[in-house]
Amino acid sequence: MLSFRLPLFAFALFCTQFNAQSLPPCSSPVAPAVPGGGAVITSVANFVTRQPFTSGINPNFTSGMEPSGPVSSGELVSIMGSWLAADSTYPMADGTWPASLNGAEVLVSAGGVVVNAPILYAGMRRDGPVFGAIANAEIVAQLPFNLEGGTVTLQVRVSGRCVGNQFTLPLALNTALFVQPPYTVAVGTKSGSAMSIYGTGLGDVVDPAFRAGQAATSPIPVRANVSVTLGDMPATVSYAGVSGLPGLYQVNFQVPTLVPGTYITRFAVDGTSAGSILVQVQ
Repeated sequence: MLSFRLPLFAFALFCTQFNAQSLPPCSSPVAPAVPGGGAVITSVANFVTRQPFTSGINPNFTSGMEPSGPVSSGELVSIMGSWLAADSTYPMADGTWPASLNGAEVLVSAGGVVVNAPILYAGMRRDGPVFGAIANAEIVAQLPFNLEGGTVTLQVRVSGRCVGNQFTLPLALNTALFVQPPYTVAVGTKSGSAMSIYGTGLGDVVDPAFRAGQAATSPIPVRANVSVTLGDMPATVSYAGVSGLPGLYQVNFQVPTLVPGTYITRFAVDGTSAGSILVQVQ
């Protein structure tokens, strides 16, 4: 059973797919002038860790950003820069993540298909040095599911025109948990009790009809194998998939029988480490 306990916004949207096999050309690769200058992208980062996938933006927009990814299908990403939106708002509470917000949109190309990435937020950076100014801007979007090929190309557009150059990143699992590094302590847990943890970047889901930006109303598992261990003891994972909030993955597991103490609880996706927390067992 899914349990929805995080205080996040819950919106839904079916991605819009263009009748195109490649991204539209950037004939004018600079957004319209706004107060303070034209729009610029400075980095693309994981929404949870804030660690950038890209660096080395070329100010002349001739080579784009150097990739350091990877990114995964269904992952929440933050695109940061200057003047990427006209205002700072979340979507209206009408049940949708829009394909365009405050004039900003993110086009995603992979495997010969181009789609919009649903946008949760477009406006001033939530952790920016000049909080409140669109000169320090951020777009938060969810990459579509079931992306194919070894790379994904993103193109950001403001008011219909390119911001900088499109850029290409490796496509692979890139899981991040919603915890404070290096650990979060869960206290008062008993052997045999059920726990849930949330994150992003667990990759594709088994239902090919499920679209990014939707909230799950029934279990939608991921394709990857998710495992959890407390100390040296494996936990039983009952569910790993999409949560009841768009863009958010959920892992449910049962705490094994353990003597009281504090245990490093490790998560892995297809055998690759996906983070750790501390669990205090009573």
